[in-house]
Amino acid sequence: MNLERTGPKFDLTQYLDARQKSLLVVDEILAKLQEGMSEKDGKNLINECFLKIDSKKKWHPSKFRIAKNTQKSFKEESDESIRLKKGDAVFIDVGPVIGEHEADLGRSIIFQAESSSKEHLEFINSSKELFFFLEKKWQLEDLSGEKLYLEAEKWCQERALLFNPKMAGHRLGDFPHALITRESLAKFKEKPKDMLWVLEIHILHPELQIGSFYEDILIKNDSSELLS
Repeated sequence: MNLERTGPKFDLTQYLDARQKSLLVVDEILAKLQEGMSEKDGKNLINECFLKIDSKKKWHPSKFRIAKNTQKSFKEESDESIRLKKGDAVFIDVGPVIGEHEADLGRSIIFQAESSSKEHLEFINSSKELFFFLEKKWQLEDLSGEKLYLEAEKWCQERALLFNPKMAGHRLGDFPHALITRESLAKFKEKPKDMLWVLEIHILHPELQIGSFYEDILIKNDSSELLS
């Protein structure tokens, strides 16, 4: 079975447009965070911002995590009593469907970062740093999805950080990609094809008791492969 095929509705331009629109919405969401928000408030904000671009459908539920809840995996329940305060870690995970094409983005920030420590700021960027480290290795080397995640664990161990293997990557495409495969990128034994796989990175800090999350599709500098 070809796990890297796309569905009959797939259009590369529309697919990349869904990602670009989602990037802008994510920036808007993060700019609108307010002290005292609950995670429910955050998810409502995500819905409101995507509705502005007429995106009502999601291929997975939105996640909005605050403070110690940023350590939790996708399916774990949050402590709903937590409210956003200055210096808190925040991550969002969105999976909208735009023009019948899926997007999937995860980003982490420190809210009102001037109220936080250098250690918190460096850690919150660790998932992004690891993502681009792995993406570069994938661009230059013949690494399978499985090997990418082994590299991720090694990178975290070298920095005394904890890598969460439960938050593994997956396919993406025209909605719903699940009709083609639900394969985890961490178990994929081939080199992932350009732009069709999401690399998810979730790192936990053993002392700060927060998590850092980043996800996006793997993109080559020259993305002609998908067009062939």
